[in-house]
Amino acid sequence: MEANTAKGWNQKNRLQFRVRQRGNAIALEWYLINWYGRKDQGRELRRTYIPKRNKSRRRDAQVFGYSMEDLLCHTSGWDDDLVTAVESEASAYRRQAHFLADMLVTLGRPGAVCDGADAGTVAGRAEGVLVMNKPPRYLVSDQFDLGMLASLTADITLTELSLDDVCQRIEDAEREHELGLHGGWAAAVTNKAAVTLVLNAPILLVARRVKTDYGVIFKWVQVEVIN
Repeated sequence: MEANTAKGWNQKNRLQFRVRQRGNAIALEWYLINWYGRKDQGRELRRTYIPKRNKSRRRDAQVFGYSMEDLLCHTSGWDDDLVTAVESEASAYRRQAHFLADMLVTLGRPGAVCDGADAGTVAGRAEGVLVMNKPPRYLVSDQFDLGMLASLTADITLTELSLDDVCQRIEDAEREHELGLHGGWAAAVTNKAAVTLVLNAPILLVARRVKTDYGVIFKWVQVEVIN
């Protein structure tokens, strides 16, 4: 942080923000910096990881954001707004990365989790994808084309989704799955037979690969059959 160079030792920001990527996983973490020793003898810098606190009663609850109390206790006042803004944006990225990681693995794998025409018949847990005996609420797929509308006898809605929209739907599906309301979400990749446009079928979250100047990205569309 450039502003640190103009500050005395008692006013320096002692937080460091680090971003690391391992495969499909992204870690956005805060570290506490301490200096040891005298300047004329060569100070030693040491970093200490600051863990995220789980304030939920559930031990397995997902924690996407740091407690600001744990961060601001290491700031000097002039940097409070900056640290708060960075953490606010980082918590949103952590949430997206969590739900996107499983979907990226699924969409990048040349196989399908659902191998039947009825996704609701899938049981068990398939590598991070929540499924159960009840039909899933959402079906993530890359299989959809306008030709599928030829035999459709009901109305259909097509909704373009942002990445945050998709993550929100997956998060809601996993929470409702735990409550026993439905089968969460499942995947049907490269398997057109598992994707059906009929009433009461799972809502489709269709991913389409699009080449851009920044590489290949996914464009998302929600496909839902309605009365």
